[in-house]
Amino acid sequence: EVEEAPPFQPPEYVRLVAVGAEEAEAGRVAATEALRSMVQEPLDTEETDAKWRRRRQAVKEAFEHAWAAYESKAFGYDELHPLSGGHNVMKLGITLIDSLDTMLIMDMHDTPAYARAREWVASEFNPNTDQDISVFETTIRVLGGLLSSFALTGDHVYLNASRQLGDKLITAMD
Repeated sequence: EVEEAPPFQPPEYVRLVAVGAEEAEAGRVAATEALRSMVQEPLDTEETDAKWRRRRQAVKEAFEHAWAAYESKAFGYDELHPLSGGHNVMKLGITLIDSLDTMLIMDMHDTPAYARAREWVASEFNPNTDQDISVFETTIRVLGGLLSSFALTGDHVYLNASRQLGDKLITAMD
């Protein structure tokens, strides 16, 4: 018998609007606290708290294991092929960007792995590719990953990358 986790309620601070420096800092602080509570606070107040903490830790450890393989074999590539290494389908760092919000929700924002991923977005992400792309995959995994990372952190590295990509994607809507 599998017990269901309580439903996720998004934090109130999440919003995708341009804000001033003061509001951005307040949003960043609120995001940090909300993320900490999502990861560290029990999901319920019943006797199953320890069980849920163990489950969350097991999921986090599985993610860290998978991320370590991606980082060592395919960092910045769209996909990891277990035997051959990194593979680029669209040359957009799909797996890396799609994983950012997961890292944030798992309270990995202060880890070297997250810092390297953020730095890749800041210095290597380039939506000006000559590759054919899937508009759907790019929208949900890359644009969605960038926007959710911005919403969770207030970090304009993600917002700027989102705008660059959005400017490219809009041409597909003609």
